[in-house]
Amino acid sequence: MKRKTISNNKTSEIFLFSIFTVIIGLVITAAIMRHNFQNKNDLKKIEELTKIQNSLENYFDNENAYPASLNLLAPKYIAAIPPKINDDDWIYSSLYKDQSYILKVIMQVSTEQEPNIIKEEDKTYYVLYAKK
Repeated sequence: MKRKTISNNKTSEIFLFSIFTVIIGLVITAAIMRHNFQNKNDLKKIEELTKIQNSLENYFDNENAYPASLNLLAPKYIAAIPPKINDDDWIYSSLYKDQSYILKVIMQVSTEQEPNIIKEEDKTYYVLYAKK
């Protein structure tokens, strides 16, 4: 009977180790998937920000000034201002008597190699400036 008890203990240990390994694998997989999802959202934000920037430059070409707000772009220069992604607003400020601007959005994943990335306080932003 002792042999059976020892065998059951080893079986239990192997079973617990297997469960632990599976749980660790699931946690790592979930973390990787979350990171990839955040990267996709950030790429979508950059794409939409670039569309807004193009419409701002078209606005400037026609009006010789940048708009006081993004709402002035639609529908003539852009069909509609892109919706928020992850509840992150498009942050826009017209500068120097509407002759320049700053356009930015909060990023979820920090890629500091990107030249348009800045950090302010505890947030990471992707920033575009006037081309003119």
